[in-house]
Amino acid sequence: MTIMAVYLVNAATKQDYDDVKAAIGWEADPPDGALLHFVGFDKEGACSIELWESEAQFEAYRRDRYDPACEQAGLGRLEARVLEVHNAAAAGPVETYVPILESARLRPRAAIGEQFEHGVGGGL
Repeated sequence: MTIMAVYLVNAATKQDYDDVKAAIGWEADPPDGALLHFVGFDKEGACSIELWESEAQFEAYRRDRYDPACEQAGLGRLEARVLEVHNAAAAGPVETYVPILESARLRPRAAIGEQFEHGVGGGL
């Protein structure tokens, strides 16, 4: 079952995020089951949304990589809201988004396009 994990982290800074990201090494060694990761900031802090192939893969990543990196950065254990993906839609062909993903320093993988082309989590 495909899931999305949503983190709302009040008072988190871009530097906090960069420190955690460097410790995790997402770009150099993407976690098993990770499909997409987005983060944005406003005056209150950060919001991160991740798309995962399964909750089990997300929980393994969280236990082995994310929680230790957050502890090391002094953020403690952050809580995520985990939701089953009900729908995913792209406003055009997935290929349209590859340049956007690349400009955001994300590593597009063939599996991302396949997931959207065939329906995230099956039956979408």
